[in-house]
Amino acid sequence: MLAVKSQISSTKQQANYDHVYFQVHTPRFFTSLSPVLLGFNLEYSQRKSLYSIGQVHGDEAISTIWIDYNIVSNDPYLNYQFSAYNQNSAGYNVFKIPLSYKKELFSINSKRHPENKTLSVRLNTGMNLEFLRIKGIPIIQNPISFGQAVTLLGDTIEPVGYSGHYNRSFSMSFNLGFDFDIKNKRRFNLQLYYEQGTRKIAQAVIGIYHNDDPNFFWTSFRATSRASSFHFNWAFRSICTRLRGRNE
Repeated sequence: MLAVKSQISSTKQQANYDHVYFQVHTPRFFTSLSPVLLGFNLEYSQRKSLYSIGQVHGDEAISTIWIDYNIVSNDPYLNYQFSAYNQNSAGYNVFKIPLSYKKELFSINSKRHPENKTLSVRLNTGMNLEFLRIKGIPIIQNPISFGQAVTLLGDTIEPVGYSGHYNRSFSMSFNLGFDFDIKNKRRFNLQLYYEQGTRKIAQAVIGIYHNDDPNFFWTSFRATSRASSFHFNWAFRSICTRLRGRNE
C-alpha cells in the first residue's frame, strides 16, 4: 500500500510581549509522504456490504510547526527586515488495527460485458486501534537550537525547538470517506477518507529565548497532533487469495 497523508495539527501560542519582532505563521495543514505500509486486510463481503479487519505497520502520527519571523516597525530607521524560517517536528510510529465497514453506493458496468462491474464506489467508515511505539523515548526530547541572531536593536534572540509525546501508548481514531474498487475485484483499490483522532499524541514546540535568558520563553508556539489527517491510499491485491476473505 502506498499512501500520502495531509495531516492536521492544532496550534497554540502565547501572547507576544513585543510585536516589533514577530509575524508568526503556524500552518494547520501539512502534507507528508508516508512510507510503504506493511500489513494485511481480511475482508468479508455480503451483498453490497463489506466488513474488514487488518493490521498496519509503519504508519506515523506527526506534529509539525513552522515559524517565520522578522522585524516590523513603523520607524523607517528601524524597519530592517530580519527574517528566518524554522521547522520542528515530532513523529511517532503507530501500529494500527483497522476495523472497517463499507457500503456500496453505486457501480458502473462494462459496456462490452454489462454483467461485469468496472468500478464500484463504497462509503468507507471505520475505527482504528492505535498502539504507539514510545518505549524508551523521553516525553520531552532534547532541545534543538536554530542559532542566535542579534537584531539592529541590540537584542539577542534564539529559537529553540522541543518535541515530545503525551506518554500514551494507546489511542483510537475514526474514518469517514470513500473507497473506489477498480474492476470490482479488489485488485486496485483507491481510498480517500478523513481520519479523526480522539487523543493528543505528539507535540512540537518552538520557543524564542530573549537576551540569553535560559529561564524564560519570550514567546512560544506549539502544535499538537491527534493523528488526524486526510488519506490518499492506493492498495494492491496480494498474491495470496486462498482465504475466503480477500487480502490486500
